[in-house]
Amino acid sequence: GTGLANARSWLKWGKELEKPVEGCIVILKRPPNPAAGHVGFFVRELGGMIEVLGGNQGDQVKKSWFHGCDVLGYREPA
Repeated sequence: GTGLANARSWLKWGKELEKPVEGCIVILKRPPNPAAGHVGFFVRELGGMIEVLGGNQGDQVKKSWFHGCDVLGYREPA
């Protein structure tokens, strides 16, 4: 991990990816707070939406759909 509690700290972890691959880390913005974020594992993309496996999604660990326009970055281990 990054050693920090904020989701956006993952934007500096590992290596940046131009395009996502299954299992990579995805960092998302979380409106309406521009400083907030969410982190999970990329599952797939479909029609402008991305499926993410993550924790604290409806108080569960589960797959959820997010808007692709909310993606801040994709990362993998360096």
